[in-house]
Amino acid sequence: MLPGQLLDQYVSGLIDKAPHRLSLERGYPADPVAWQAELYAEFVRLLGIDPVNRPSVEAEVLREEQMDGYVRRYVHLKRSDGMVMPAYLLVPDAIAHGADVQAPGLLALHGHGSGKVVVTGIPEDYKGRPRELLIDDDYAVQGAKHGYITLAPDQVGFGELMFDQDVAADSGASCMQFSMRCAMAGTTTIGQRVLEAMVCLDYLASLPNVNAERLVVVGLSGGGTITLYTGVVDKRVWATVPACYFCTFRHSILAMPHCVCNFVPRLLDVAEMYDLAALIAPRLLYIISGVHDPIFPIEGVNIAYEYLERFYKQMGGEANLGRYDGDGEHRFYSAEVWDWLASKL
Repeated sequence: MLPGQLLDQYVSGLIDKAPHRLSLERGYPADPVAWQAELYAEFVRLLGIDPVNRPSVEAEVLREEQMDGYVRRYVHLKRSDGMVMPAYLLVPDAIAHGADVQAPGLLALHGHGSGKVVVTGIPEDYKGRPRELLIDDDYAVQGAKHGYITLAPDQVGFGELMFDQDVAADSGASCMQFSMRCAMAGTTTIGQRVLEAMVCLDYLASLPNVNAERLVVVGLSGGGTITLYTGVVDKRVWATVPACYFCTFRHSILAMPHCVCNFVPRLLDVAEMYDLAALIAPRLLYIISGVHDPIFPIEGVNIAYEYLERFYKQMGGEANLGRYDGDGEHRFYSAEVWDWLASKL
């Protein structure tokens, strides 16, 4: 056996030895609510954030454009800790032009790539260069056209929230440098992005036409990562819709090269991905997958979903768990998601 193969075997052994001490694979808890509380506390600790004492936020609208069926506002979300988060706010026409109605709020999180311009269907990247428009990537626009007041921010490390040296080098992301610096500071990229998402939800919930009891988070790939964990950490989230992320760690980020931003130190001491997703129960959770997704394989999705489905039933929330498997690879599938959410609204 070659040295590289031995290394792979060695690391697999380390993963196999991880205790997963709060995992459902060890048995379903007699008191599921107490189990959720214990795992929640452990997860937040490992993320390295304080979700309760998070920064406050104020918004400045810098420009506004009339689009087809909605108004798009470019905003700077100014946090009390000094961070500024650039975002697009998409407001359905009726509300933008004065209708005094309540609408659900949608936080649309992009994955790896050009940032918020992807989910808002803007054909240029953060440097103003033309970019390829892919099918269903504009799920922020879809949400606005389905009546949601939609916020699409740049996640830290992408778009306008990249380090200057990464912009100059045209590296496309700042995940590596940001993750390494977070590790030295005792936090994580996932934790910081979840915190960022919670601040975005604070802003959405403050808007006069947003029904703060109907907050939805949706995201693809790396956006699916933060979607899932925002739904876990922030109990205000009414519906969580991760696309092409939910799987097992064993089948996905531990099975092949993935961006460093996916990793949380010592997480396998505590749980697998399906255990964390179970913290959302019995709230709404709709999982989108690609049958031929090469980096979040459907085999792992099936294993993880079986654990999750059983826990939802234990919590009496099986009607609040849904799933759609698209007949394709790694992308967003809009085929049923808006109808599913509408049926719950």
